[in-house]
Amino acid sequence: MKSRRRNGLTLTELLVVGTIILAVTALSIPVVKPMMESQLTKNGANMLATALNRARSRAQVSGRPCGVRFEYWPGTAANLHDTHYDERAGDGTVICRDTYYSVPGASLVMRQVEVPPVYSGLLGIEKVKYENGRCEFQNDLYVTSELERSASAKIQFGGDGPFYAFHGRSTSLKEGTTYALPPERDVEYPFRVLLDSRPTMAMPVCMPRGTAVDLQFSGVGDSVFVDTLSGTNGSPVPERVSLTLMFSPDGSVESVNGSIPSEPVHFLVGRWDQISAVRAEDDAESYPNYADGRNYWVSVFPQTGGVTVSQVNPTADVGYTPVSRINDYNEEVPDVRLPDGVIAVSRELTK
Repeated sequence: MKSRRRNGLTLTELLVVGTIILAVTALSIPVVKPMMESQLTKNGANMLATALNRARSRAQVSGRPCGVRFEYWPGTAANLHDTHYDERAGDGTVICRDTYYSVPGASLVMRQVEVPPVYSGLLGIEKVKYENGRCEFQNDLYVTSELERSASAKIQFGGDGPFYAFHGRSTSLKEGTTYALPPERDVEYPFRVLLDSRPTMAMPVCMPRGTAVDLQFSGVGDSVFVDTLSGTNGSPVPERVSLTLMFSPDGSVESVNGSIPSEPVHFLVGRWDQISAVRAEDDAESYPNYADGRNYWVSVFPQTGGVTVSQVNPTADVGYTPVSRINDYNEEVPDVRLPDGVIAVSRELTK
């Protein structure tokens, strides 16, 4: 009598094979998961680098400044207030100084922006009078209203020469060591105005799910992005909702939020759950983004506009906690500074 040939596997064999597969999968998760997370942040860094290079190319082709606007995700940015009392020598008068800082948060969406075509009046015959550091536009209410909405507009007098920056949303020109003022004359000039940048028709860049641009630890050189919004006896201004990097038509970096950078500009692409506004400070297993080797720095060099991507060099200081100090009101104020050298070490090339 011929014996039947058995086809297939018994239930016991299936259970043994299934158990082996589950065991191998469980053992491989700790190895594969960091690789997958690192790939996500790497993809995000490459997407950001592409967006920056695309804006730089657009500036060179159009002949007008073009850049990338990083929109802060609601709830991740913050305004800080600090108060100091200074006693004036001699009469003993006490001066109260209120200073407001803006600390950026995280960005999940980046938009391409560019400066619109130069404006020289609706009819082209309008004039401007420059006196006491302020521009008085004759018979042109449009440009005055536009300047109230522009944070980085510029003006050229007489049709040639340099463009001078306006101070904030006003008709006064910005002055200081970086920004020179034109010589004043009692005469009316034809003018050319470059207004604030506006979004283009290019599709916005959205970071991969679970990743973000951590702007709190991004910055210029070894410093992070912290804006002083007002000075002595100043009143707070609305919290910033975006950060913009602009390229010049020659391909170099023109400005970062209206300031001219002299050192490389660094953007930290990391994980969303490691953003300070989201991460639990007492979680010993959760690192800030600048201390996690799975994340990446995207750096822009101001002189050339070149963009590079490099992996984070994990730092020894993985337990970032904002340092608090006491102000003159006996209030606890977060210190926006980081321990010396932490960011510099994080931006070093990984060996």
